[in-house]
Parts: sequence; C-alpha cells; structure tokens
Amino acid sequence: MPYTGQKFDQTLTVTEPALWSPESPSLYRVKQQLCDKDRIVDERMTSFGIRTITCDPVKGFQLNGESMLLQGQCLHHDNYMLGAAAYPRAEERRVEIVKAAGYNAVRCAHNPPSKHFLEACDRLGLLVIDEAFDQWVTQKNKQDYHLYFNDWWQRDLASMVLRDRNHPSVIMWSLGNEIPDQRSVLGANLAGQLTAFIRGLDDSRPVTIGANMAGEVGDALFGHLDVVGYNYPPKLEGFASDRPRVPDRVMYTSESFVADAYTTWMDVLSQPYNIGDFVWTGYDYLGEASIGWHGFTQGWKKIGPYPWHLAYCGEIDALGYKRPASYYRDVLWCTGQNPISAFVMSPTPSQPDYEPNNIQYWLHPDLQDHWTWPDYEGRDLEVRVFSVYDQVELLLNGKSLGQQAVSRDTQYIATYQVPYEPGQLKAVGYTQGEMQASWLLQTAGAPARLQVSADPNRDPGRWSRLGLCYGRGCR
Repeated sequence: MPYTGQKFDQTLTVTEPALWSPESPSLYRVKQQLCDKDRIVDERMTSFGIRTITCDPVKGFQLNGESMLLQGQCLHHDNYMLGAAAYPRAEERRVEIVKAAGYNAVRCAHNPPSKHFLEACDRLGLLVIDEAFDQWVTQKNKQDYHLYFNDWWQRDLASMVLRDRNHPSVIMWSLGNEIPDQRSVLGANLAGQLTAFIRGLDDSRPVTIGANMAGEVGDALFGHLDVVGYNYPPKLEGFASDRPRVPDRVMYTSESFVADAYTTWMDVLSQPYNIGDFVWTGYDYLGEASIGWHGFTQGWKKIGPYPWHLAYCGEIDALGYKRPASYYRDVLWCTGQNPISAFVMSPTPSQPDYEPNNIQYWLHPDLQDHWTWPDYEGRDLEVRVFSVYDQVELLLNGKSLGQQAVSRDTQYIATYQVPYEPGQLKAVGYTQGEMQASWLLQTAGAPARLQVSADPNRDPGRWSRLGLCYGRGCR
C-alpha cells in the first residue's frame, strides 16, 4: 500500500522566553524525530527565535513592542573576489561588517539570500527584508525571469517562505523590485495573488515591495500590501501626496541615493509612518560597473568597460572597509561610533569622469581619508568634518583654524579651506564648550613593509563594539 502521509499538530510552550532582537539575538533549537515504534528513522534540528513584529502609521515599526527605525542598506548577494558562491564564513563576515558599520537592517536585492547569510543574521542580530523577484510577467531583459514566472512563481515563493520563515531576522516578505507590471491592472491582480499565497504560508510578517512609482497609479497594487517601499524620487511624491490621501499607509524608502543621506534620514525622523531608509547601496558589489563613477553624468547604462567590474557605489567598499559616506551615517544615526570624523576633498579627481559640481545619484563626494598631499604645499584643500557635537575645531600642527557651529542647519558638517602643510590635522568636537572627542589625519612616512593577515579569529565584535541608537530621540 502506498504511503499516504499523516499530519501532526503539536504545541510547545516556552515559559518566560528570551526575546530575539538585534541587541540580544537569543536563539532556541527544537529537535524533531520521526520514529517507527522505537526506531528513529529521521531527525531534524531547527533554530528559531521568539519575537513580535507590528507596523502601523502611528507607532511605526515595532519589535517586541518597542518602536525602532530601520537603518538599512540594500545588499547584493556576491562576495566580491569569491564571486556569487555563498561560503558560510564569507556570509558571516559580511553580516559582521554591516552591523558593525551601524546598519541594523538589509533589504536583499533582488532575490532571496543564502541560508548561510540568514543564519548569520539570526546569530548576530541583523534585520532582513527577504525579496523574491526582479520581474513578473513583463521583461526587463530578454532572457530574464519573465520567461518562467507563470510556471514557477508559486513554487519559488513557497521555497523562499518555507525555507526562511523560522528565521527571526526576517521581518518582511518583499514581492519584488521595480516590477515593470506595477502600474497595470494585471500587476495589481498579481500582487494580490502573490500576497495571498504568502499569507497562506506565513501570516506573521508584513508583505511589502520596492516600487518606483507613487500617486493614485499605485493604489490598486499598494492596497494589497502591509507596508509600501518607495525607491528614489517617487518617495518624495509618496510621502508628500500619498500620506495625506492614504493616511493608514505605512511607508519607507526601499532605495535611496547616497547623496540624499541627510534629507532622507530627516524625513524618517519627522514622519512616524516612515519606518526607515535603505540606501543603494550599503556594500559595494559586482555588476552595474562604474555607476558610482558616472552616476547620471553620462547615463548610468553606459557602464564602464573591462576591467571595471564593481558598481563603486557602496558606503562600504568591496573589501569591507567603510567609505566616508558610512562615517557620515555614524553621525546621522548616532551609532555611538565615530561621533566626529574628517576627510579631504581630493583636489584632483581620483575617479574617472568625476564631476565635482554634479554630485548626485550614486556618486560619492570624492573624499579621502589621509593628509599626504606632497604636490600641494601651500595650496588650499577642502576639509569636511562630520560631527554629532555642536562645535567643531580644526587644528593644523597644533594651530587652530577656528571653530564652527554644527547642527541640522549645516547638515552636521563643518567645511574648512586648509593650506596644506605636512604634519597633523586634528578635528575636535565640543559640547557646551567641553571637549568630547577628536579625529586625527597624519602625513604618512615612507613605506616600511607590506603586511598581509588572514581572516582573524571568529569574534562577532571584532569589527567594533556596538553602541547603536535605534530611537527617534537620538537626533
């Protein structure tokens, strides 16, 4: 007789559970055994966490009943020189670096992450928006997923949700990114089908999308969702016009430009229904080569020829080092790290086709983290100081170059013109006249040796000891 299968429902009670959160990522394990009389024929160990999630336009995003803001970044799946393979240690290292840099959430772009990545997020405490698709039935490219969507979307969604629903780090399911069908009646109907299908498998998490549209054209599709993500300029229209028209809608910026860090985050702080920001992008990645060089100055689709292979738009570079934009995040987010930092605007472009008066889209300001400019003695260099403190002083070889007030009015930036001379450039932060912290740039000496080290011992805190601020009161 063929085996027809049986279904068992079992309820377990955990008394006084240790709740999972980014600050305290407590995990449990449950062992399941399938027995034939006294013989164990199969066994499975499942890791999980206990926590609650709610979203509403008054209290915003709440984890375990506490409101918090999503300090997010969009994240591609590759591990740079290791390629697209998901090695456990490489995935763990990336999660360590992202969290240590002050981000508390990632939006996977634009496909589900590896199981190793989610396991690391569970252990280390990083929130995840788990995203399914980059297109539905209408193509972005001739050979993309639109060829398979109708036959495969249910199986692929089920694969994602059933695999990932026990991960406490996963806080939302995303239907996709900038879907070409999003403005059509067909797209709205598909969004309804996809959302209902997901809720049939897991109704404990909000369903969202990353959309590059706003206004009434999006209402039919957005009406099926719990939370709406707006990409780039549509967020301005979405927050300004959609909010008064649809006051119950919970929103966030699912993609923002690096250059818009200040304005985007000020929107988050001032709008309770706006639960966070996910910058494009937090970590540099393979593909879309050179968009961080060109932005729209040449048109972003005119990507760089070989050997360019990186997008060059990450606030963290491909090796895992923070770029100046990430240090600015430390100030905007009050992470407790790098409350003051100083960088030099390169006097000559260090990037191909860099246009200093056209800093927009995915381009970074051409800031450098050193004070070694041997060809510029006596010539002015622009120095930018990022600071959480209300006064900043810059000193060159011990001589004060003056103090400047820093606040929202200055976007927490002080700018100096400094005649270059070798030595030490020191930025000092003050609160009510009391020195709080400093940042030092020093002219480098002659190279002494080359040192190479392997990945250090596994210590989740080795990139930094975290003191993150999640509430609106930090700014």
